[in-house]
Amino acid sequence: MRRTLLLAAATSLALLAGLTPAGAQGLSTPLATQENVRHLASVPGNTGGHVVVEGNRLYMGNYGTGLSVYDISNVRAPVKIGQYLPGPSTNDGVDPGARADAVPDAAVWDNRHIVSLNGTSRASTTTQTEFIDFTDPAKPVLLHRFRGSSDGEAHNGDFVDARRLWLPSGGSGNNGLRIYDVNPVLESPAKAPTRLGGWNPHTLWQ
Repeated sequence: MRRTLLLAAATSLALLAGLTPAGAQGLSTPLATQENVRHLASVPGNTGGHVVVEGNRLYMGNYGTGLSVYDISNVRAPVKIGQYLPGPSTNDGVDPGARADAVPDAAVWDNRHIVSLNGTSRASTTTQTEFIDFTDPAKPVLLHRFRGSSDGEAHNGDFVDARRLWLPSGGSGNNGLRIYDVNPVLESPAKAPTRLGGWNPHTLWQ
């Protein structure tokens, strides 16, 4: 995959120096980590969270709020180019309001920048996933929202770029691993991703 997913406790960017296989195996020690990672820049102003890199863009989930996107063409001087801020919670449940967690993934299909954002509503444990068109980072467009644990995902959800699939894997039972076709999200008007199946990881491992 062209993307790199990592958890950022603080909003910082690091560059991995060229690692030999032996060096990579040694990353579990503090000394090896110090030798192979250099701090390049800090970006103040947003709560940190999970991040994903797609091309020259870095998408950062903002715990409690939403999602920010940065141009990292110059990794020493990232530039914030957009933000997705969900609206206030609505009584009809259409928008659950402020987010907890906030775990993104991103892909480019048909020259469109599509981002998935997993999480829960901040005031409850309602699981949800939003699919957002970030082609114009200054004007993100919500394409579809999954609410509830049947389809929504709080944490693990990855795009398979070439096949246009989305794989959430944080549920239980036959929701432990699911596979969705994302092509319907790209239609006009956008539709919900098509669920292709769900499996229990424990059964698969057996």
